[in-house]
Amino acid sequence: MRLLCLLVVCAVLPLLAGCASVLTTPAGTDQVNGSYRLGGFRWSSGSTVYLLAGLKQFDNRVAVCGAWAADGGTAGSSQFNSQAVQMISVTVDGETVAAGFGFARRFDWQGIEGLARQGTDCVLSDLAWQSSYAAQKPEFVIPRLRFID
Repeated sequence: MRLLCLLVVCAVLPLLAGCASVLTTPAGTDQVNGSYRLGGFRWSSGSTVYLLAGLKQFDNRVAVCGAWAADGGTAGSSQFNSQAVQMISVTVDGETVAAGFGFARRFDWQGIEGLARQGTDCVLSDLAWQSSYAAQKPEFVIPRLRFID
């Protein structure tokens, strides 16, 4: 019976993993502009994580560009910030275009004024580009997280 369960798990896991793959194909870089979404979250400790995401056309597909920074917190919170960012998804029109935000460039927070000069890293999604995407800002899907130290 254990062998049967192991075979079923081994057969199903690759299928499930394909449903929400982490993007790794580089699609260049970009500069933050008015089409970018600014989002983020705040830990109960008061530390804030800022997220920037934008979309661009690359090889007739959707490329997701992003960057993030943390403001406040302790040296130990850096690890939690990185782990949390990796769990965030980016969507457009209800379609997940990035399951995980770990590709995004990390930058030093210098206040809201510094965002306009911020560069981002981009990765290629499997979603075909549609002209309507040019006028849309992506959405962040941030899971409810709780890290216990």
